Amino acid sequence: MASSKIELRKIRDFGANLSDTFEFIRQNFKPLLLSFFAISGIFILLQAISYGTFESGIFRGAKLRGDVFTGSRIFFVQNMFRQYLTGSFFLYIFFAWLGFASMNVCVGAYMKHYDQHSGEKPDLEQVWTIFKRYYLKVLILSIPVAVITVLGYFLCFLPGVFLTVVFVPFPWVIIMEDASLGEGISRCFELNRSFFWVSFGIYLVAYLIYSFASGIIGLMIGALTGLITYLTTKDLGSTIGIVTSVLRVFTYIFYIIFLVSAMLHYFSLAEQHDATGMLHRIDQMGKDTGDDPHTGEQY
Repeated sequence: MASSKIELRKIRDFGANLSDTFEFIRQNFKPLLLSFFAISGIFILLQAISYGTFESGIFRGAKLRGDVFTGSRIFFVQNMFRQYLTGSFFLYIFFAWLGFASMNVCVGAYMKHYDQHSGEKPDLEQVWTIFKRYYLKVLILSIPVAVITVLGYFLCFLPGVFLTVVFVPFPWVIIMEDASLGEGISRCFELNRSFFWVSFGIYLVAYLIYSFASGIIGLMIGALTGLITYLTTKDLGSTIGIVTSVLRVFTYIFYIIFLVSAMLHYFSLAEQHDATGMLHRIDQMGKDTGDDPHTGEQY
């Protein structure tokens, strides 16, 4: 028996959000994953390589054989803090910005087509058409939003948490509603009015699921790195960089869980505010009734 299509524009509580998240991913797994890696793969790879380069700088020249409580430990800590002031760290930040924007827009483009075509699964070309229309816009407009959020963290931390939750749907407001910067920011506050704690809970749980799943791969990376470290006294920088770069790519598969959950919540917030989904269903019912050739007056 074929599964019914997920209706995006409807109000969901906490449990319904998680249930529909996994059901949507299950129904759309192949086309969604294909679009995700075909479009965002290059950005993810660059992000992973830049992280590996940054991490290799931390471990470059580190020898864990010997007295780890004196010389080796001091060298490691000093080298780690020094590495945060190098170009490799800022290069990683740059590619992370490109990567996360591409992932947000890619999933947003997929779900926009799905929404506009009554649950039709888009192919790669259709997702790419929407992606290239919005990627640069989301990328550029995310800068002032990120600056505002970072400033919030410097103001006693809690304002930053509040702004982080409020601005989660910002990329999808831009994609789904063709909003400008001001309209997007205003819309985010409008949608989260009276729903902050619900949003916070959904985002937190979805992110914890992503973190736990990707953390398993992280443990594999750590175990492999530790084994290599134990078995050799050579420079570890390039080896660790290659290993982390390759394995880190696979962690972003699980980031789709967070993105789908967050975007379903955007549709829920929009439905509570605008009721566009209900109006669409009423309109469709009217069309269906009007198109029935056997419908007429009964006496």
